Amino acid sequence: MAAVVKRLKEIDPKFKTSDDFNKYTPQDEKLANEDVLAFLDDMNEADKQIRGENSSAASNKKSKAIFEDGPKTVKRE
Repeated sequence: MAAVVKRLKEIDPKFKTSDDFNKYTPQDEKLANEDVLAFLDDMNEADKQIRGENSSAASNKKSKAIFEDGPKTVKRE
């Protein structure tokens, strides 16, 4: 099997096996984790704004931020 994979890689340098996709450095892992965590932080912040959780605790008014641009109408044919 190893000989077949080796030959395939000689014929087609772009040929990849599942093992080729699992090679990463600790730095690559750290950067990927930072990207994912930054994305999740942004989504949590947006969720809080939409839910109105950033306003004072005494206020029970629901946030209308999701409708700030006005209602969207769908044109049907």
